[in-house]
Amino acid sequence: MIQLEVLKLEINYFLHIIKNNFGYEDKSLAKEAMNLLINHFLFGHNKEICSSYISRINYYISIIEKLDNIEYNNLKFNIPNIIKLLNTIKLELS
Repeated sequence: MIQLEVLKLEINYFLHIIKNNFGYEDKSLAKEAMNLLINHFLFGHNKEICSSYISRINYYISIIEKLDNIEYNNLKFNIPNIIKLLNTIKLELS
C-alpha cells in the first residue's frame, strides 16, 4: 500500500515541476486530474472521466521526459508512487 505522506510529497513535487515548466494553468489542470483520480481510486466512481485525466497526467509525464535529462531523472526517481497509482487505476478501469 502506498504511504499517503509519500504520495502527497510526490504529487506536490510533480505539480511543482509542471508549474515551473508549463505554468500555473497547467498545474491547476494536473492538480484537478490528480484529485479526481485519487477520488476514483478511493471511492470508485466516474470511470469515464478517469481515462481522460489519466491521459492528461501521462501527457505531462511524456512532455517532461523530453526535457533536460537531469530534470526528467529527478522526476522519474521522485514520483514512482504516482506512476504506480496511475497503473493501478488503469487496471481497475479495464
